[in-house]
Amino acid sequence: MVLTRVIGHYPDQDRNFMIINCGWTALSLHGSGNCYGKTPGSGYGCIVGHPELILADMSQEHGIVKAANPSNKLDFTKYPIGFLLKLKPDHACATCAMHSVYHIVDENDCVTERWTPVKGW
Repeated sequence: MVLTRVIGHYPDQDRNFMIINCGWTALSLHGSGNCYGKTPGSGYGCIVGHPELILADMSQEHGIVKAANPSNKLDFTKYPIGFLLKLKPDHACATCAMHSVYHIVDENDCVTERWTPVKGW
């Protein structure tokens, strides 16, 4: 999982999306695109615990989160600025390669270990 924050709201009629501070340098641009059994997904990953949301697009450093159903309007009060979202990346290998430390958490989201991966081939 990758933890990210909501950092922007764009509630106007034409946009209806949120920005998160996680882009392809934290995840990957590659994946299966299968979220919650729905195919196709975004190809980037799933937003854990929020099947009503989809990670719709990414730049290098930011992600765009939209309603999974394009005809639905996002309820921005549920996701205030600073709200934490957990992302389950579609491509774990590429995601792991992007990070210098992994925080291992239990089922209560408590950090139980910290792993430092070996880098280089």
